[in-house]
Amino acid sequence: MNLKGGKISGIIFVLIAALVGLGYFLNIVLIPDVHKKQTLLEEKELTLNAKNAELTNVQELDRTFDTIKDEADLAVSALPSEKQIPDILFQFTAIADELNLKTNNLTISTTPVSNPRSVAQSIVINVSLTGSFSDLLGYLSALENSLRLINISSVSMSGSAALDDTSAPLVLSLQADAYFTPLATK
Repeated sequence: MNLKGGKISGIIFVLIAALVGLGYFLNIVLIPDVHKKQTLLEEKELTLNAKNAELTNVQELDRTFDTIKDEADLAVSALPSEKQIPDILFQFTAIADELNLKTNNLTISTTPVSNPRSVAQSIVINVSLTGSFSDLLGYLSALENSLRLINISSVSMSGSAALDDTSAPLVLSLQADAYFTPLATK
């Protein structure tokens, strides 16, 4: 029996040594590797979350761009074409005629001004009119309420030096930019 007990204790010793060796192997080799992989996984999750946030921002910017582009396309489609530049000039004189204003001068730039970031181009229009204060104010109001895209860049008014002379005609000079879409070139 002693022999059997020696074998059993030897087997137990080998099993204990094997368990200690396995524990050592797990503790030294596998557990640090698991911690390293867990740290790497956490870093990848952080990177993924950052990329998802970036993707959400890009998608929001894309939606905003589409909205702005649609509005810009609508605005450009509402602009008169280059062929309609005479209509723009006619509008300036028609408003003056309607308000009984005398058109002293009406000139336009011969070279349209283009903006590299826009499809629209503009022409500079200079107008000089003579009339009463209320009629000249009505002219400015009519231009402001016009459906055409007109930007008045400068206005000056001159007239009689006498303060009590309300019947004396005034002269209004203004410079405006009128916008249009150029003809497509082939």
